[in-house]
Amino acid sequence: MKSYDLSRNKLSGAIPPSISTLNYYSCLNLSFDLSGHIPSGNQLKTSDDKCIYIGNDGLCGHPMKSCPEDENPLKVMNELRTRLMISREHVGSPMV
Repeated sequence: MKSYDLSRNKLSGAIPPSISTLNYYSCLNLSFDLSGHIPSGNQLKTSDDKCIYIGNDGLCGHPMKSCPEDENPLKVMNELRTRLMISREHVGSPMV
């Protein structure tokens, strides 16, 4: 039984993909200050426990929110097009 607690250790940035090679742990805590895509592999792929990622609003991927690159590219493009049109309308409208 292994336990890895990497929370609040002044780590920042992306979770290294190599962490997905860890096996047979009973507890993993990656809370606070991380960002980017959550690597998939071994136990990370099957874990639905969002608690291990608390305080990492910049993380995406299973089990957290989807990463932008994982979303439907047409949906993303349409959202960007809509934002651009709204922005152009706002800039082009006369001031009263």
